[in-house]
Parts: sequence; C-alpha cells; structure tokens
Amino acid sequence: MQKVIFNKNYRSLTFILFLFFHFFSYCQKNESLGSTKSNSETLSLGNTPLFLKNCHFDGSKKNTPYYSEKISINNNRLPNCKLNNIKIRPLSSIEKTQIEPYKNFITNDFDITLEIGYARNEKIEFAKIMPIRLNSNNVYEYLESYTVAWDYSEVSKIKNEFSNQKANRASSASVSVLATGKWYKIGVTKNGVYKLDKSFFTKLGIDVSTIDPRNLKIYGNGGKLMSEKNSDFKFDDLIENAISVIGENDGVFNNTDYALFYGQSTDLWVRNPINEIPFHRQIHSFSDTSFYFINVDINTSGKRILQQNSLSNTANKTTNSQDYYDIHEVNTFNAIKSGREFYGEKFDNTTSYNFSFLIPDGIIGDSVYVKSRVLSRCDVPSNY
Repeated sequence: MQKVIFNKNYRSLTFILFLFFHFFSYCQKNESLGSTKSNSETLSLGNTPLFLKNCHFDGSKKNTPYYSEKISINNNRLPNCKLNNIKIRPLSSIEKTQIEPYKNFITNDFDITLEIGYARNEKIEFAKIMPIRLNSNNVYEYLESYTVAWDYSEVSKIKNEFSNQKANRASSASVSVLATGKWYKIGVTKNGVYKLDKSFFTKLGIDVSTIDPRNLKIYGNGGKLMSEKNSDFKFDDLIENAISVIGENDGVFNNTDYALFYGQSTDLWVRNPINEIPFHRQIHSFSDTSFYFINVDINTSGKRILQQNSLSNTANKTTNSQDYYDIHEVNTFNAIKSGREFYGEKFDNTTSYNFSFLIPDGIIGDSVYVKSRVLSRCDVPSNY
C-alpha cells in the first residue's frame, strides 16, 4: 500500500491589493468580442482593427472565430458541408498577433463542425467554419471567401451519427438507482481521498455488525456545474464509484476495517495552456458541496478499484516539483441583487487588504501568477 505523507513545511505568500479611487462613485464598463458584423463593418479589439469580417466568435474557445452557414433539413436527409471556390491569403504579422489567444485551436485545415438545431419549428443543419488554418509550410492562412456546397453523397455517415445520438437519448434510465434499498447521503467540499471507518458508519446510523462490507457501494457524479448546452454530455443517473474496502474479504466489518473513495468538490480547475494564467477555476454558482450516496443493504458486490501492474517502460521525465494553485473568494456582495456575479471585500473606507496563502514546500524564486477581479459602479467617469 502506498502511503501519502503531507509535509507541514509551509511558505507563506502574501498579496497586498490596493485600490485607489479618484472619487467614490459607480460605473460599469463592459467590453465584448463576439457578434456578427456585415462585410461593410470592421471589428475591433480596443483600438486595433481586426481583419475578420462577418464572423461569429466562440467564447468557450478563447473567442475562436467561425463563419456560420445553414440549410433546412428535409426528410431527415443530412448533407455534408464542403467549400468551393475558396480564396485564401497568408496572415500579416499584425494579424498573427491577433490570433494568439486561440492559436491552439487552429489546425491544418478550415475545420467544419456540423450541428443540428431548430428555428421556428424547422429542423436546421448548421455548419461552423473555421476561417484560419496552418498549412503544411507552417504559414497561417485566412479564408477570405468561399461558396458552400451541401453534399448529399455522404448523408449516410452523418445520419448514422445523428441516429446514434437519438439512440443514446432513447437509452435513458427508466428508474433511478436510488429507487431500491436504503441510502445514506454524505457531502464533501474538497478533492481528495476520504476514509470511512466503523465510527463514521455508526454516526450515520448504520449497524456495521449486520452488513457485509463486500456489498458496500458509493454512488456519485462529482458535483461539477452542469453545462448550459443541451448538446453537451450529462449523466442520466448516479454512477457507481470504484472504491477500496480494506478487510472486506472475511465478509465482516471489523473494528480495523475501512473504505477509501475519491471525492470531488464542486469547483473545477482547468489548465489553460494558451493563457497567461496557467490555470482557471470554474466555480459552481449554486452549491459548495458535492454529494455522494452510500448503500449497504443491496446484496450484490460493490465496484472496486482494480490492481494494476506497474509500467515496464523507462521514465522519460523526472520532476521533483508540481504546480500549486489556490484562490481567495468571498461571495457576499451582488451589485444588482440578481444573477450569478458576486464579489467580496469592499474598497471604500478601507483601501487595502492582505491575502495570505500557505504554499506547501514553496520554491523560492519560482514564478507566481496572480489574477484579481474588481467591480466599480459610478454615475460619472472615475479612475481606479
């Protein structure tokens, strides 16, 4: 069994955030990039004109641009989308700087993504066309113009994919796993391995002398914020988690027996390789607790973590450090008393705060990335 030891040698990192006001007032400035413009209009970011015209922008992919085309679907025939009469040109040095935020989403072709939707009760096939590519000579090219050809010769391939989506929806669970047996609900607020021993089960009201630990089951989906897109994957029911139960082989839950499972918090840290801040935290707007469900009275064996053989490959990289990330966020203030945007400390009479982070075994001299968000509202222009 591998033992994990947490070193208590911490280094304290303190950030002091100052906020100076020209005068105390309220104003709010919103700046967005992501609307459709006609060919006669020029998009701009700040004071820099953008070369893209008549584009939409995908906010989930760092405002990656795309052209949008559509066609009505008749008799469920789903054509493929192809581009003809294309006109391309290489990007200038200034234009290359403008694509930097979403460069990792650019491939060696003008990628086309097909989606199915409805407009006024009419079934529509949409094509999202990426207007930038990196050719075989490592030159970035821009798709200036094109004509669309809807090709029905590949209808079977797309139709099968659409049929599979409908089949997946049709295979939804008819009855929840919670419908049978007695269940116990527990909550976790941090990622980590949790130990459930005899004392824990007793506090839940479970008489451990009457249970077979081999039947112990834990269900849960991690508690992350659900996507607002209907097309994105969503769990249809609770799934069983693989756990480890120490001492279960004799079929008796002894005083020294215990179960281990990995619990996930509601928040999600996402790596941003193309951002100046390496990690981004996706906060859950509605709950700070992720819930799991325990069952001990259904007489079937529970799902267990399987033993895996060690890899025979020779390690190609050795490291003695890791990235550490943390956050200070107190969601106590909502400017308009509506929506999901909450803020914390107020800078009024108090114009500075200290925020300390205890970093285990912090490496002196290594890089530190800091990101802060502030809100100001005013009736007249202000400086802060």
